Amino acid sequence: MASAFAHEGEFLSKNHRLYIGLAAVFVSSLLVGDLIGGKFVRVFGHTISAGTFVFPVTFVMTDIINEFYGKKGARFVTLVAMMMVIYAFLILQVAIRAPISADSPIPQAAFQGVFGIGVVLFVSSLTAFLIGQLCDIYVFHTLRGITASKHLWLRATGSTAISQLVDTVVINVGLRYGGSGMEFDLVDVIVSSYVLKLVIAVCLTPVIYALHGFVHRLLHVERLSLVEMGEAKSS
Repeated sequence: MASAFAHEGEFLSKNHRLYIGLAAVFVSSLLVGDLIGGKFVRVFGHTISAGTFVFPVTFVMTDIINEFYGKKGARFVTLVAMMMVIYAFLILQVAIRAPISADSPIPQAAFQGVFGIGVVLFVSSLTAFLIGQLCDIYVFHTLRGITASKHLWLRATGSTAISQLVDTVVINVGLRYGGSGMEFDLVDVIVSSYVLKLVIAVCLTPVIYALHGFVHRLLHVERLSLVEMGEAKSS
């Protein structure tokens, strides 16, 4: 029977530890992005969500997971992250509705104002995340198959560019017209948020190469081949 242990006495193999680490960064970035996403900030005269600064990290993690663990690995992380977002939302709702103590250093209004994620924001964010992630995974592996696993920058940037556009449009349309009560210039927010995300994604391309090299050369973790992923075209 195959063992999950790389060597006797080793708790987890390098592949497992790497996967858990990437997944942890992915889920943490997603949760933080959701928690701070309700605050809009001004950048170069444009209004964007504060979550815009952290969400690109999730797409970098997705690209690395895609590269070394394939579609199944990326989809599993997406599913886990979605469950964790739902879990966090439910816990926040319980905390908000729990009777507050007179000794609480944080008043109820302040606590609810920060953590009171509205249903519309939650649903919009979760929907945008799920659609964007599935789009990212599909485009990444499509480009990988077309280029025969060459040009990492193309599949990483290309998949992020398309998926971020989908994510940005879905969440902001949901917030603007889903009954959240939020009033903002939809076109300006979508364009400015997407441009910033795209710029961040391009700037993070060297990071993707650095992570790829670190994983491959220093950790000696091999990426799955197209055949192992089931993406090779039949002859």
